[in-house]
Amino acid sequence: LKGDLKITWHEDALEVTAFDMQIAGSNARLAGGGRWLPGQTFEDIRLEWNDLSWPLVAEPRLESSSGLVQLDGRVDDWRLDGRMILRSPPYPEAELSLLGTGNTTSASIKLDRSAVMGGVLQGNGMANWEGPLTWSANLEGLNIGLATLWPDWPANIDIDLSANQESPQQGIQI
Repeated sequence: LKGDLKITWHEDALEVTAFDMQIAGSNARLAGGGRWLPGQTFEDIRLEWNDLSWPLVAEPRLESSSGLVQLDGRVDDWRLDGRMILRSPPYPEAELSLLGTGNTTSASIKLDRSAVMGGVLQGNGMANWEGPLTWSANLEGLNIGLATLWPDWPANIDIDLSANQESPQQGIQI
């Protein structure tokens, strides 16, 4: 592993002005930066990468040719924006676009028209941990190509899945 890292503590803020790491002998790169005021704000926090895989020293189970995640806002009103290309060998890659918002008691995330298996996935989820944990999620898929996973099933399908839990006693509803 080689790279640059510069972290500065300014009175009440942690600032990363240089973060650029590379894995020796590969094209893998992880870079980012931003400013964090603990308990207050996230300012232009970003993490970007290319040619990463996990685990690093064995046969990869997850690969990403590129990605960028950005976080900005106050602790009680933050925004997340992420775009990435992921692949879990031997399956084909997926191009994902994520948008999120949240505060100190809840968060929501949206999967925004992401390309998966020749089709499109979109959905959203939310969680609220003020009091008992509640959550909900839905996922819609259009024209998802089964042949990418099972060549003997050359069909495309549409899916519509929803799940939630309104209280710990309720259990999960699908």
